[in-house]
Amino acid sequence: AMNITFYRHPCLYPDATELLYAYVNDTPAKNLVFPSPYALPKSVIESMIQEACAGIDPADEQVRFYFEPFPLPKYGSGSYTCVARLLAFTYSDWSSPDAEHCVSSIQDAWPLERMQQERIVFSGIAPYRLCFRPLGADEPVPFANGLGQFPAPAVLKDRLLEVFSDYPAHVGTLSGILLPVMKYLERALQPWIAKAAPLIAAWEQHMQFTSARDFIQKDLCNNADYEISKVTASMMFFHPQRLFFYYNQETQVLDLLIGAASSIPGQKTQKFANWEYTALRLLSSPSRMKMLYALRGKTLSAQEIITETGEKLLMSTVTRDLYSMREAHILYVEYRNNRRYYSINYDTLDLLISHLNYLRLSQGSPSDESAGED
Repeated sequence: AMNITFYRHPCLYPDATELLYAYVNDTPAKNLVFPSPYALPKSVIESMIQEACAGIDPADEQVRFYFEPFPLPKYGSGSYTCVARLLAFTYSDWSSPDAEHCVSSIQDAWPLERMQQERIVFSGIAPYRLCFRPLGADEPVPFANGLGQFPAPAVLKDRLLEVFSDYPAHVGTLSGILLPVMKYLERALQPWIAKAAPLIAAWEQHMQFTSARDFIQKDLCNNADYEISKVTASMMFFHPQRLFFYYNQETQVLDLLIGAASSIPGQKTQKFANWEYTALRLLSSPSRMKMLYALRGKTLSAQEIITETGEKLLMSTVTRDLYSMREAHILYVEYRNNRRYYSINYDTLDLLISHLNYLRLSQGSPSDESAGED
């Protein structure tokens, strides 16, 4: 059993970052919706974006600096990050109770002196986190403390180098942009935290009856041998189907960021939601699968999808199938010059795989892993 503290307040800095990211990059609210009694519905998301971001110019040069998306193909064709996202998920305090504390905690989080004293450098980049490692005794310090070696677009690396050349100033600017959004969410999300009380209680019960080893290996799909003294958890609403975690080796504290539409890991009797049956049915069609293969690593219009497949597909059929797959959360849609462009929603595919994996586990498979999200 593990000692868990589940905070009953919004995780403001990451959620505000994701809401503003959607606003700045004109992400349709529909793409942020995930079927769950505890997740935000489309109408609420639209209202929150409109109200929380009022007065923020998405074309502002300073705003674009922090929120412009950059692809990270290593993590899949639909994986993007931005400067704000990396800072929010790497350095913000997920347990911060209010907007002001969020701002002060991320200001104090930059471990420059420790990195210099212990020869810690940047070792990698993921869509939601920067990674670090200590250098060996005879290992030279790499250029820009390792930032230059990231498998990421050059413009993103240049921006990160600029940020870490003056972390306090940049985090102050970013926090100034996010502060009104965080203050809005501080009020607007509280009723949804209360509504999610059954989900929070289920997570607390799950953690109390699960060993640390089982939780890490089965639920987080991680083979690391962590010694856990405490677990803290917070709810997240603008990535409702995901589970993020961070382990502090010094304090042995495991921090969790749990999406409002997440299921309880380890529940062997977990059932598919109705929309998932629809998604599985849609994936059983050879023509739809050809369309999805055409979309791998790309964002295409309906006509471009037809061309890419090399098949004689009727536009009416393709349009209908694209609409059905969008409704089943298999595809994202975005609008450019009054035309629809489609891309694959890999989060939905991951969820379907994880639910199918529970069936395998229930049959006593020798493998103990279950699909998860970090």
